Amino acid sequence: MRLRTLQPPPTMSTWQTRLAPRRDWHGRQALVPLETCSRILELYSWSFALMGTIAVVFVGVLYRHLVAHVPAFWVAAGAVVLQWCGAICRGLPFPVRYGIFAGNCVVFLVSTVVVMAITPN
Repeated sequence: MRLRTLQPPPTMSTWQTRLAPRRDWHGRQALVPLETCSRILELYSWSFALMGTIAVVFVGVLYRHLVAHVPAFWVAAGAVVLQWCGAICRGLPFPVRYGIFAGNCVVFLVSTVVVMAITPN
């Protein structure tokens, strides 16, 4: 019978320990409890859904002759629908709801840049 030797745990560098995610949400290492993060995300989700709806409706009404030819408008409209789903379905996991919100922020930013072009410095 062969005996296994115990190997010491691998050491982590200073940068690895600082960049490693903390999985302790409720301990003394947590910056903010998960409930607080969820409430802030809920507020942002509802605000983005409402303001996104207003923006899509106004752009659709003002530029109805161009809407059919600009795919960025339809991507933004789909993002607003997805954001409403993320705001209403509060039972989704936090990373999913945050992913929806962050993805929609990127969609609106890219749609604005595509339609209006990048402004000069």
